[in-house]
Amino acid sequence: PTGAASFTFGIPTKSFVDFHSFGAVAEARAELYREAWERSVEALKAIGGKCVEVDYGPFQEAANLLYQGPYVAERLSALSEMLKTDPEAVDPTVRKIVEQGHLYSAQQCFEAAYRMQELKVASQRAMEAAGAQVLVTPTVGATYKIEEVLADP
Repeated sequence: PTGAASFTFGIPTKSFVDFHSFGAVAEARAELYREAWERSVEALKAIGGKCVEVDYGPFQEAANLLYQGPYVAERLSALSEMLKTDPEAVDPTVRKIVEQGHLYSAQQCFEAAYRMQELKVASQRAMEAAGAQVLVTPTVGATYKIEEVLADP
């Protein structure tokens, strides 16, 4: 194909794109990440993309369920045998997260699954409302050295 592309891409609402929210260690690099993000958005515009903001709330709530809620019980299930037989084989940061799976009841897991289905619909509606064909997010808000993660997982 020749010529410029024509597509509409969504980006999270500004309140969800905060490169200064990744802790003191990442603060020194926050502006570099913000600038890289802005260059990425501009590059998509340069090839014919129209940028629109998408209500990112449902996506963020889904992420919270996956990483800070009952879905960690699923990850615990996947690693439970290894945690019983050789817990040191599991990365300490991963182990700290998945061991939180014991804190959730079966009821909470089902409630989270039901909520995830609601969030899927809400996310689809947010994309439709914005007219976005694809959602573009920063790949990472910050990167950390191994010793930084080990010091503060």
